[in-house]
Amino acid sequence: MIIKDEIEFLNLPDWKKVHLKISYSKFINYRLMTEEQEFTRRQKIYKIASHYGHVDLDILQNDSNITLDNSWPKNVEKFITPKLLDLFNTNWFCKFGYCFFCNYFDGFNKMHFKFFFAKIPKNQTVPFSGRCKHILNRTISNDSSAYGRKRNFVDPRFSCFLWEPMQLYFQIIQMNIANKLDQFNSNYHIRDYVYDLQNVNLWNYFFNKYDRIEY
Repeated sequence: MIIKDEIEFLNLPDWKKVHLKISYSKFINYRLMTEEQEFTRRQKIYKIASHYGHVDLDILQNDSNITLDNSWPKNVEKFITPKLLDLFNTNWFCKFGYCFFCNYFDGFNKMHFKFFFAKIPKNQTVPFSGRCKHILNRTISNDSSAYGRKRNFVDPRFSCFLWEPMQLYFQIIQMNIANKLDQFNSNYHIRDYVYDLQNVNLWNYFFNKYDRIEY
């Protein structure tokens, strides 16, 4: 396929751009996204990291000593793509990012996620409690003299960068993505989304670090 210029290159699916960059020297210096796209996507990445890392957004953006290492949830990369950042708002990426939906959360039987988001009637108490299987600095440790051990309880509406969705909720996330892509009036088809997941590394994409394959 002949690409006339970088504008046409930018309009290609991301997986195709990556393939061309690593296969042909002509494209090695081509941008993978416009400056406007990069700015908007970067803002969303910071907001997602702010949610999971409990770090103020301004600090993440402006403090050169702060990195995303202890705030970015790596499991988000199982379903996120650069193009998805254009189509979904930040709240969507954080919707399931709580302890309630995490593999490491233990302590009560899981209920449907809609119950978690339901508005609690006035004067009604819903007994939520859970224990994180990871011992985190952020967890509230309570001494239990009766059992002679510490129990590490977390609020189900808490979140952290170690978040890993349970298989059930991961499947719900994937179905949600597929349904929304089917509804959106865009050129981002489910096939391209799947190819992007398989071929586009989020950070290599942002830093344009794809190297050409030598044959």
